[in-house]
Amino acid sequence: MTKKFKRRNYFIKKSFQSRFILRFLLVSSLWSILSIALFNFLAYKKIDAILFSMRLPAKSTGSIFFKEVLYANITALVFIVLTFFLTARGIHHKIVRSLFRIRVDILRFARGDLDSRIMLSQEDEFKDFAETMNGMAADLQKRFSDIKGHLDHIMESTGKLRVSYEGDNRMHYEQIHKQLDAMEGKIREFRK
Repeated sequence: MTKKFKRRNYFIKKSFQSRFILRFLLVSSLWSILSIALFNFLAYKKIDAILFSMRLPAKSTGSIFFKEVLYANITALVFIVLTFFLTARGIHHKIVRSLFRIRVDILRFARGDLDSRIMLSQEDEFKDFAETMNGMAADLQKRFSDIKGHLDHIMESTGKLRVSYEGDNRMHYEQIHKQLDAMEGKIREFRK
């Protein structure tokens, strides 16, 4: 019995991966083109030098152009490594900047400031995640507002109950009022 392995989808952004792969392919293609162009330039200079010297070296063609191939590939390799480094650094900064902004705003949410929103610029990554978090904060804000409204209504009703029924019900009123005060304190604690 063969076991089928299925690719698991974690938090994978296909658009981010596609852009990264496309950049990699473009830089690799650029390396090939640069290497070929540089070799052609160096080879033509070498051929001109050989033709003007009026003597053909007693070497194979491969060994005549070995230095030119080596120089062309080393130069192209240095250029490509530098390009890859700068590209990776730019991607890293975009991701870190986005994650830092998201982290700061999530900490605000955790302190109870549900009015704040995660604001990312157009070139930042994780915009879809930020929109989801903003939706969650708006939903939580609505729910807590509803709870606060119900709490205010209950407080108003218990206040009327206290006025109309003094005596034995006063003990029940005070227990209800004590619980409502505790609940309001917990809601205020969340919003700090």
